[in-house]
Amino acid sequence: MEHMTIDIWFADGVLESIGIDGWDGFMQEVCDSQGMTVLNRCSHDFGKPGAITSLFLLSTSHTSVHTWPELRYAAFDLFTCGDPISPTPIHSILDGMRGVMHYKSKTVRRGPTNASI
Repeated sequence: MEHMTIDIWFADGVLESIGIDGWDGFMQEVCDSQGMTVLNRCSHDFGKPGAITSLFLLSTSHTSVHTWPELRYAAFDLFTCGDPISPTPIHSILDGMRGVMHYKSKTVRRGPTNASI
């Protein structure tokens, strides 16, 4: 089991233009890059431009994004109980995303470290 978190900071005014469809596209691209199967999607627009939460239920767990346009910040996470996460393709996707100023990612192992426990 692995859990990747990414804190993403954007240029001023960018988050307001991404919207749910843009974030869902980003998350689908991430899932495709990891060979993950999306089972279901749920998103919510909080009524001010760029303020959204989106969640993908995966066959191996979940991925989500939460945005705070007033802070120019998005929090992304990917949890899997399947194959290990390969961060390089995800970083490449972020590197090509419009308006990303910088990001910080961290991947941690979760759960028991010995499968026989």
